[in-house]
Amino acid sequence: MILVLVAFLLIPIESVYVCFASPSSNFYQEEDGLYDDWCVCRTSHMGADGFLGVEVTETGVWFRPLIAFESLGQYIDVAYGMGEQFVDKYPDREQRAEKVFEYVRDTVTYLPDIDHFGRDEYAVNADELATIIQKEGIAYGDCEDFAVLLAIMYQGADFRSALVFCISHLAVLLYLPGYDKANVEFSLEGEVGWVWAEATGNTNSLGWCPVGQVEIIGAYEIPSEDHIDYCRLPAKFTLSGLTALPSPATVDDTVIISATIENVGKQSGDCVVSLSVGGYTDSKSVNSLAGGMSGGVSFSYPAKTAGTYTVTVSTPDTTTTTKLTVKIEGEEEPSGGGCFIATAAYGTPMAEEIEILREFRDEYLLTNPLGQALVDLYYRVSPPVAQFITGHPGLKPIVRVGLLPAVAVSSIALSTTLAEKMAIVGLLVLVSVGLAIWATKRRGRGPEYR
Repeated sequence: MILVLVAFLLIPIESVYVCFASPSSNFYQEEDGLYDDWCVCRTSHMGADGFLGVEVTETGVWFRPLIAFESLGQYIDVAYGMGEQFVDKYPDREQRAEKVFEYVRDTVTYLPDIDHFGRDEYAVNADELATIIQKEGIAYGDCEDFAVLLAIMYQGADFRSALVFCISHLAVLLYLPGYDKANVEFSLEGEVGWVWAEATGNTNSLGWCPVGQVEIIGAYEIPSEDHIDYCRLPAKFTLSGLTALPSPATVDDTVIISATIENVGKQSGDCVVSLSVGGYTDSKSVNSLAGGMSGGVSFSYPAKTAGTYTVTVSTPDTTTTTKLTVKIEGEEEPSGGGCFIATAAYGTPMAEEIEILREFRDEYLLTNPLGQALVDLYYRVSPPVAQFITGHPGLKPIVRVGLLPAVAVSSIALSTTLAEKMAIVGLLVLVSVGLAIWATKRRGRGPEYR
């Protein structure tokens, strides 16, 4: 036994030293599986986001190994670097190809996922496996782990490689024309010269293929650069924690309006945060906010006019709009924040309907010259009307009914998206046209006599 152990220790195994790294560190759980930084599902090879991207359609089976792309292009790391070190050491291409194959075969031990991770499927990317090898001297993996590591190392060693998807199996094809040790030569996209590379067996050799025992479904040549960004969640921003201080403020105060912005996507991104308070607008840029990170943004709002205003803070993609109410106190503060008639009709400036009308004023009228002119006109003519309503309580129910269309339109404008607004406007136009046509036809009939 001792002699056998000594003999084993004397077997030369390539030593490759690179920095330790692993590009996938932020895993998250969803109902259908465990996902990594690139939103690739590590626990299923099926689906557009599965680690092999296998999709079954009416036209056939599509295969796109997303897990391999995590170690290519801008994400080149440990595994690719390990392959690069074989280039200078073995100038002869056939010898280099064999040494890369033997390195993976001899440093990775086959272990089914169910035994290793307690899951039917769990894929590790090439850099994760390579990092374990560097730290521990040996790693464990299933067939897809062997294949992905071997394919990426071949890329680093200046070879073309492809992943071969078989029923319940994954292997590698290496472009090595004229390699006479292969027992079969494969053609990929009409190009001959590809040989089989399956390192899962500890006695396997490069080029040996168990002919008749594998049923190939598809092959995918590994690109020279990554194609992974499409499935990585783009930057997406949310806003929270909107505050305004001091509260309440007084005329001539500077109100500091602050919010927290978070990038809930996976990619870094830039964002413009916009502020609207009455007719006042401002914007701030938040640059290079990394995925999963948050930051603060603040605005200085000069309180010039007394009243109650709705503060709106939003991001360009309109996925998040955060609002709060700021009260500016002063001698000129109009009752009900300027909603004279509505306040008289409802008896209190805090009525929900008045809040809706006030938000509509701040968001749609005070933000443009025409709207500001209409608001100024309303402020001039409405106080006497409001006093008359207050002096005649019997008019209040009638005025409230009359305000219902304005409240309804304001509510729709505030709570619907642009597409929904356009659909409503289109419907109203169609109804109006229909009524006009009906009225025209009715007038065209002339008087009817009995």
